[in-house]
Amino acid sequence: MSELSVVYADRPLSRREVDQRRADIFDQYMGLFHGDVYRTALDCFPGFTLLRKAGVHIVFEPEEKYPFVATPDMDSPEILMNTASISLSDRMKSRLKERFELPQQVIDQGASFLTPIIFAHELGHLIQADPRFGQFFGGTIGPHPSAEDYVGYITSDSEVNADYIAAAIMANSELGGHLGWELPTESPLDWRTWGEQHQVPHTIAKYAQANQ
Repeated sequence: MSELSVVYADRPLSRREVDQRRADIFDQYMGLFHGDVYRTALDCFPGFTLLRKAGVHIVFEPEEKYPFVATPDMDSPEILMNTASISLSDRMKSRLKERFELPQQVIDQGASFLTPIIFAHELGHLIQADPRFGQFFGGTIGPHPSAEDYVGYITSDSEVNADYIAAAIMANSELGGHLGWELPTESPLDWRTWGEQHQVPHTIAKYAQANQ
């Protein structure tokens, strides 16, 4: 596995400088809008320290399909970027379209418009592990289910809540502004209601088998 750890200059940096450097890295390696999504997450969830604490690692793994993976560990949180992932599965496109009610023309734009949404979702997993999560969202999230059980995985509290967080981030982002993305009307304490109103039955019916 080819991996690069992102290390900042050995000099005092302001929080704003560090945030901007991270945002620039996301744009450089994953494309336009990713840095803005990161800065928007920081603005939407001030005080959620794991967003800033997370290490950033860059890998090139052509055999893997994921563009991002967040490790929501309190001691060693991490954001992993796979720069080899330039295409998304039909199952992922179906989920994004159905969950977020995206028009087909957005889906047809491919990774340039869709991976920022996936990035916002992964940042949601870091937010879930933050000490402030319970106060903000009204409780804790259970263990993250295995993706091998696709139905259990896609309907889990962990995935639905991360999608709610992604919707909130995207609505405030530059890309969301271009797309006319609307902020969820449900408050963070009522995120499960949002999930009930944004289910993905067609995606589940078509892609219930994890290996499809």
